[in-house]
Amino acid sequence: MIALLASSPAFVPVLASTADHSHTRGHGARSPAAHARAAPCDTIAGAGRATVLLVRAALGTIRITGDPTRPLPCATTRGAGARWRVRGDTLELSIPGGTGVAAPEVDVRVRTALPLRLVLDGATVEATGTDAAVTLRATTGRVRLVQVATIRGEVGTARLAASRVAGGVQLRSTTGPLLLDDVAGDVLVDGGSGDVVLRGARGATLDVRTTSGAVRWQGVPDALGRYVIRTTTGPVDLAIAPGAPTAGRCAVRRGECEIGDGLVVLAREVIAGRHVRTWRTAPAPAGPPAERVVIESVTGAVRIVRAARLPPPGRLGSATSHAR
Repeated sequence: MIALLASSPAFVPVLASTADHSHTRGHGARSPAAHARAAPCDTIAGAGRATVLLVRAALGTIRITGDPTRPLPCATTRGAGARWRVRGDTLELSIPGGTGVAAPEVDVRVRTALPLRLVLDGATVEATGTDAAVTLRATTGRVRLVQVATIRGEVGTARLAASRVAGGVQLRSTTGPLLLDDVAGDVLVDGGSGDVVLRGARGATLDVRTTSGAVRWQGVPDALGRYVIRTTTGPVDLAIAPGAPTAGRCAVRRGECEIGDGLVVLAREVIAGRHVRTWRTAPAPAGPPAERVVIESVTGAVRIVRAARLPPPGRLGSATSHAR
């Protein structure tokens, strides 16, 4: 029997369900056929008019799975403290903090393809296969996103890992680390001391700025793209895939810039105390090379190599780099 939740604007607790939870234990989205075989979870009265799912959570774990076979969102809950309400076009899940209000072990599993707005202060959220836009404001906690449309928002000290992003990513971070894997669109990151790792960024624009956080990027620069990395004291590791034509500039003030084998140095100058190195990866065209990749650092070490994958931190370019 499927339990129907009241559509009153007031908060109401989610009823327990006997649905099969095994579909969220893995790390990937299940196929539509697998979703069809899953036991039904609790439907939410009034959710049919919702165009966005808002999650406000200070505790617990929320697992959101995309399900193209299910027109209405549904959910199952373990533990106490999770509450639902529908306000206008927004379906809202709330798990407040505070002693006696919600237990840390509360576990909510949602199946929906709605766009997501996540407001987190300590909770863990995993969203897989929704193919939807995600708006994020995470003070603390953990966020894992797989197969979504776009990501934008703010991350304080929370940890964010995202992969298979069909569009762009636009994030502001304080100390939380960011791991972005297989992003098809543009990437804009304004960071602080948290590390930023980019693997397989395929957009035409990349702009990453940090204060002390490390920046590690591997990818195939677009021939007409623009890629800028700026940091104050953070190290920069850059692996440009073999066969990717590009030209760039590495400017450091008091740090060092190592350019590895396969990336031919065209010039080295000292301008106003900055050591500027320009490299290319193909025969030089007539005139000055277009700077598609620009790396600027004050005291951070910059290492650039021709490689398909990022080696471990601190080892990039150490064996093959040419410190000209």
